[in-house]
This record gives sequence, C-alpha cells and structure tokens, in this order.
Amino acid sequence: MTIYNYLYCRVKSFLPSIFILLCISTECYSQTYLIPYREKDQWGFADTNGVIIVKPKYDGVDFFFSGHAQVRKGMSKGLINARGLEVLPTVYDEIGTPYQDYISVEKNGRSGIASAVNGKLILPLQFEEVRMMAASHFVVRDIRGNIGVFNAKSGKWDMPLMYEAIEYSGNRDNAEWFIAVVKKDTLGFTIDEKGILQKNKRIPIKAFAPAQETQMDDRLPEVEMVETTGTAAIMTSYSWPIRANDKQGWVAWMKYDGVMIRYDSIPAVYDTIYRALTNDSLFVVGRDNKKGIVNLKNEALIPLEYEDVQPVDSSAIHGIYIVKSGGKYGLRTKDSMVLACEYDHIGWVSYDARGFILNKNGKSGIYVYDSQRKIFNVFIPPVYDYILGFSSVRAADFDRSIPYNFNTQDGFKHLLHVSKNGKKGYVDMTGREFFE
Repeated sequence: MTIYNYLYCRVKSFLPSIFILLCISTECYSQTYLIPYREKDQWGFADTNGVIIVKPKYDGVDFFFSGHAQVRKGMSKGLINARGLEVLPTVYDEIGTPYQDYISVEKNGRSGIASAVNGKLILPLQFEEVRMMAASHFVVRDIRGNIGVFNAKSGKWDMPLMYEAIEYSGNRDNAEWFIAVVKKDTLGFTIDEKGILQKNKRIPIKAFAPAQETQMDDRLPEVEMVETTGTAAIMTSYSWPIRANDKQGWVAWMKYDGVMIRYDSIPAVYDTIYRALTNDSLFVVGRDNKKGIVNLKNEALIPLEYEDVQPVDSSAIHGIYIVKSGGKYGLRTKDSMVLACEYDHIGWVSYDARGFILNKNGKSGIYVYDSQRKIFNVFIPPVYDYILGFSSVRAADFDRSIPYNFNTQDGFKHLLHVSKNGKKGYVDMTGREFFE
C-alpha cells in the first residue's frame, strides 16, 4: 500500500464505507505480477492467474526488472512498462537496463540515451559507447575516444568529453566515487544519493597504479593452540571404519585434554559402510544386497530395504533421500515415502531451489522442498521435455518505489522454465502453464 493511496483513503473518509473497503482490498494491497506468456511462437505477459495483460505479439521477452521489461521483434529490441505500454519502440540493436527513467540504446553501431518513460532520444545516436554510472548519469565515449559524463535528467554534460578514462572507485559516505584520468592526471568526483555530481581534489596518478603481483605461498599455515588459564587446551577427534568377522562398522570419539567426552559407534554388522557425502555423521550401509541410512548411534534413518539409497544436499537439510526399489526410484524421509518408487531416474538439482528432477517415460518433472525459499512439497508431474531452470519474480520487479530486498523470500513468485513439445515456456508452483 503506497502512502498516496493510504492518505487518499483517509482523506476521502466521507465516502461510503464500501468504497473504502474496496480500496483497501484491491488497489491499496494489490500488486500485479506479470509473467512471460507464450501463444504459439509469440510472447506477451499474463498475470498470475493466467489472464493475458500484454497480448503475445513479440518474438521474445525478458522478465521485468524495476518496472520495465525488454521485448524483441526479430532482432530489434524495445521496452515496455509494468502497465504493458511500449515506452521504447522495437527499433534498437541493443538496449541497456533502465535506471531512473533513462536507458542507453544502440543502433547501427552508434549509441545514445533515451527516456524510459516516453522513448524520446535525449542524447543522439552518434557515440561509440554509452554506459550507466549512477542516478541519471552516463559515461559517454565519442568516436575519437574522448570520455565525459552526461546527465540525462538535466540534458547537460556534467563533465565534458575530454577524459581518457573514467572508472568506478567504490561507495563511501552515501555516494558513488569515480576517478577520471586526463593526461596522466586524475580527478576524483562523486555522485550522491540525490544525483548531484561533485568534483573533488586532484589525486596523484600513482595512488591508483595497479598493485604489484606477489608470489602466493601455497603452504597451509601453522595452527596455533589456544591458551586457556595458562594451559594448552587440546581437542582431538577420530573417526574410522572397523572390521570384524568380514563385517564392517564405524567408530568415532572425541577427547578434550585427554578426557573422553563423546564416543559413538556403528557395530561391525554390515557388508558395506561409507559416509554419506553430505554429512559426516550419516552413513550408507549395506547388507544382503539392501541399503539404508544410519547415524553414528546406529539408528536407522532410512530402513535397510532398498536396492540403492542416495543421500544428497536435501538429505542433510530436509531429511529427503533418493531410494530405489524394483528398479525404479522414489523419495522418502525417515518416517514415510514422499514419492513412490515409480520413476526411471531421480536427480538432485538446485536451480536456486532445492529440488529433484523426476524422469519417467522420457519426460521430466520436479519435486521441490526448500525451507529457505518457503517452497514446500511442490510436485510438478513429468510431462515436459526438459526442466531448463528456475526463476522468480517479486513486487520490486514491477514497482520502482519498492526496494529490492534479497534477504527475504516474502512476495516471491517462483517459476519453472520448461520445454514442452519442443517449445519453451513457464510453469508456476501450482502447475499452471503460461503458454499454449
């Protein structure tokens, strides 16, 4: 809910209460997510319910970012806004990422700057290179190699085309710092949060000379003992397999200053035993051609009844294992089966979300359980040629006033990138297909 809408609802309190309720339930708290939608060979966008918002008329589209999405007709590129309006015509060979209503564009080998609001050219297409810096500022290089800084907001050159190089120096004191070089002299300048460029003092060129390479010592450093109350505290631990009567087991113990503080063992009763790759305290054990999973206390996590058991990353985190029975694969936890053993193959994959690719009769699906990304028990049946990747959209992709927060998964809409019948498209976590 924007502050504007909130104030609007408050000021208009004399209106019928039903109006206010409608405002709160729709406009104030809604956020339209637009997802690439394919109709035959043409692309547009639909909302999360599959309702088409931008008619499929493009040969290709990208995901939205900060209120805009790149679209393509043939090899020519343009830009649309979150309302589906084409704000930059599809006439350019290349376009940059829009920032603060401005975007770099390129056509026939020459670059300029355009408005991401109305598509109007602000800097003509006559420069060798244009790249975004900060706020509304762009680094521009002309055909003679001279470099300057153009302010798209004011339409003026904040630094003339006279420099040999302009490089980013870092963020300090709430400002972006840059270094400009001309005739072996350097000038520091900053662009603050308000987009104001300020030139600073000249800096000796040697201060920014490349650091000399040094020979790295590839030897491991010595580990020093930590002194506590005047004595050296020594922690020792051992873990190794044992054998008895042609059977195998495992022992592990830990001592602190010579005193045993922990001892665990798996008795030598198995034909085979080896550590699970994802966890030093879990072991794959085998007996009579059956496999299972036990911990160092010999407690069964996966019963000893499968042809094969494969621990993966999700095994240690979520307790989900790949198991094989009757020549087919499934998924199970300590307590129960997650997916029955009916798949030709199951492979673990991340795609930025912990999941399992499911293969059956030459088709692919996926099962996802990822507590970090708040995706639980998502099952997409194996009806696709391939699972190509995993993508996400969020409110900030469509509304520039919403800051990006990469530390939370709140507001995310997750999508699978798939291929079906030889054509690509997207599927959400409910199985809804955004193509036809």
